[in-house]
Amino acid sequence: MKITTSQTSRGISWTFQQSLEDLIFADDIALLLQGYKNIQSKTDDLVKYGRQIGLTGKMNVNKTKLMKINTKIDKEVTANNNRIEEGDNFIYLGNKITANGDSTMDVENRISKARDIFETSENPQLSDPKPKLRIFKTNVIGVLLYGSESWKVTKNISQKLDTFQTRCLHRIPKIFWPNKITNEELYERTLRNTAAISDQIKERQWKWIGHVMRLKPSKIPRVALRWTPPGKRNRGRPKETWRRSVEKEMNDQVWTWGTVQTMAADRQRWRSSVQALCSQNTKRNK
Repeated sequence: MKITTSQTSRGISWTFQQSLEDLIFADDIALLLQGYKNIQSKTDDLVKYGRQIGLTGKMNVNKTKLMKINTKIDKEVTANNNRIEEGDNFIYLGNKITANGDSTMDVENRISKARDIFETSENPQLSDPKPKLRIFKTNVIGVLLYGSESWKVTKNISQKLDTFQTRCLHRIPKIFWPNKITNEELYERTLRNTAAISDQIKERQWKWIGHVMRLKPSKIPRVALRWTPPGKRNRGRPKETWRRSVEKEMNDQVWTWGTVQTMAADRQRWRSSVQALCSQNTKRNK
């Protein structure tokens, strides 16, 4: 991989003097490129140099996906004379990545996985709801909110998450139709002293931001936090993005990125600031 990416600069514009060529995690590789010629040549180089170091097996095209963003080029990309399948979404490190940056498909994927965990953990012989609630808070919520630090949470997404949560909480104490109960009473009986799903996501996001701000300025997550992709956007109202939603909350707190960096350097201060911010959101929601 180092030989493939060091031949020439074919990645995306990252910093003033540097391009981002690839992302590597364990045995997962994501090549980042601009232009069709760069895509095909870099793929060919990866196959060629892989053979030179003893990787005689062919690239598994079935496990290789191609995603094009903001381009109208329809040319095929091949590896070992086999066409690489093109798609607008794929699973990477457990999260569903989409070409338009929307989090809806990823949230629906997490809800599906959390639903499977909830259904398999149900024990008809267990009448006490307390152990069921502990399983729900630890296992189900943990699976549901995996990767939520990068979600762009909209009203539609919040509604999907709240609907899933209330359905599970109705089943735990066996509250079914025609029995009626308000959501406020349901949460009081089941999730006492537990933050709502939206508040948990917000807390995870701000804790992750604090972690990233403590990294070296050259680290990829630190650069990505404020990176602006090259090119021009379409005319019209700007789309809501993860960074815009974060900066909106920063403006409400009269924070700047410099303020966040200073507070995040002190872990205890940052932890207290995040708890205060999330508690304010909880009061507004009520």
